[in-house]
Amino acid sequence: MKKLRPRLVLALSLTFLLSTTTTALAASRSVPTAKLRAAIGAESNVIALLRNYAATSSWKVQFKSAEAAQATALAKVDASPSPASPPMPTGLLAGVRPTQRVVDYQGNVYSVTVARVWVVSAESGTRHIATKLSILDIGKTPVHDQVDNDLQLVGSNNNVYTFAPFETVSGCSDFGVLGSFDLEPRGSVTGCIVFDVPMGVSVIKVQWIPNTGNGPQVYSWAVKV
Repeated sequence: MKKLRPRLVLALSLTFLLSTTTTALAASRSVPTAKLRAAIGAESNVIALLRNYAATSSWKVQFKSAEAAQATALAKVDASPSPASPPMPTGLLAGVRPTQRVVDYQGNVYSVTVARVWVVSAESGTRHIATKLSILDIGKTPVHDQVDNDLQLVGSNNNVYTFAPFETVSGCSDFGVLGSFDLEPRGSVTGCIVFDVPMGVSVIKVQWIPNTGNGPQVYSWAVKV
């Protein structure tokens, strides 16, 4: 059984008392009509209030309204996306397109995307700098080349740096022992190459020279690392 609120209990008690009293007084006819009418009026007011209360059940409405508001708020929170993490720096200068279309000496077409250039670690006067890139065959013929020979870094001292053998990046595979790729049309591969650059020298350019580094084409990306 539900526990009644104190005000409701009091109202019901008053109604019962007034109802019993007015009934008894009306039966005995010992009270003037005006006073009897006043008592009956008071009883009617209380009954009307209770009827109103029962009809609206305001406390239930408010409770349900609060529940609905809470459910709506929770739904909005669940639907709201989590705050986005700040984008990871790519090392590319502003405005530099990460993807370039490459044509090798045989006319084969593929794209090279430089996704990121960053310092992996530093020790003994050397910075180990990794470059993450993706290669996609966008032509109609298979392509084959060697990443280790094609990819180079250019320093602020204008020196060119080639890959550091046997160095790898945690969480990013390399291109195998030979550093080569063989792709069918629409095939792709992604990996990381590590370079050793002296302390005090900034990397200002990533360059790709197809045909195992023999060119003659040279594709480059301006960076600052």
